[in-house]
Amino acid sequence: MRKIRKFKIPVYAHEVQRKARKEKIDLFAIGLAAPEHLREFASSLFHDCEPATVFDHAREDLPEMKERGLPGLTRGVITLGPGLETKAAGMQGDNARLAEIAAAVFLETGLKVVAELAAQEAGNEGFDLGEAEISAAPWIDAPAADLAGLLGPLEAAKIGVSAEGGVLSPRHTLVFSIPWLNRKKKEKEKKAVKPGEKK
Repeated sequence: MRKIRKFKIPVYAHEVQRKARKEKIDLFAIGLAAPEHLREFASSLFHDCEPATVFDHAREDLPEMKERGLPGLTRGVITLGPGLETKAAGMQGDNARLAEIAAAVFLETGLKVVAELAAQEAGNEGFDLGEAEISAAPWIDAPAADLAGLLGPLEAAKIGVSAEGGVLSPRHTLVFSIPWLNRKKKEKEKKAVKPGEKK
């Protein structure tokens, strides 16, 4: 089990902007149409975050691994801590919606950072990683029973994460798994043709 507190997550304001436009948020109306203003907004939100993660690489025969024929599985939890949630609680309207979008971008970017670490571990053992799968997040409704089952084995309490009343706490938390895959040969080995031998 690996635990990392205050790990670095790049702040991609352009991705926040892209998702905001997709959600029809009028950035001009809230004074954040200029790229530099949106960057400041995103950076100020991230300033209140305390990113932390716990993750583990399973090689034993878990039921999920048996069902899918997986040689390994990385499972973990990422949280931004309670700070952003507290700050966003004082916002209203599109500002509050934008804060949620920014939090989602931070979590998704954090997942990519952790996936890179997992890829190193899998690579050292001769495997590749599949696509990350998100089991629980602010934008996913996960059954209360599932949350307890997900968090317990990962010792999520070590980074202050719990499932209070069937809801993830802190709010901006993500539970994920990444399957390990057998490394595919990029090309088949070609037999050398000996002198005088027909192809």
